[in-house]
Amino acid sequence: FVISMCLPCHHILKLRQIYNIPLHNPELYAERWTRQYYAKVCRVIPTNDINQISDGNEIQNVNVVTVQNKKKIPNAHEKYRSAHVEAKRLASLASEATGKQFEQRLMILKYIANAWE
Repeated sequence: FVISMCLPCHHILKLRQIYNIPLHNPELYAERWTRQYYAKVCRVIPTNDINQISDGNEIQNVNVVTVQNKKKIPNAHEKYRSAHVEAKRLASLASEATGKQFEQRLMILKYIANAWE
């Protein structure tokens, strides 16, 4: 991790925490992980303000726009997994009940299944 990402591994951070050494040390991180580097190389800065940029002779107004990713539509397998998690939760809650309460919960689940068919 240290070699590939130029970031300290969790072992180094844990030892620094144990010995009460500040976790942030610029020598532990590559320059690319600093805010200064990000501000210098990033073309889209997350702000909606109008900034002024000087090219030496004149000042130009630049409109900075934040780009938002479109929300991905889940495929059938992802929808099934999400529904399965909730169905297991309902089954667990239903099975925790006893007697009349269990029968009522089971009837509600059957009603939902019939309504969706």
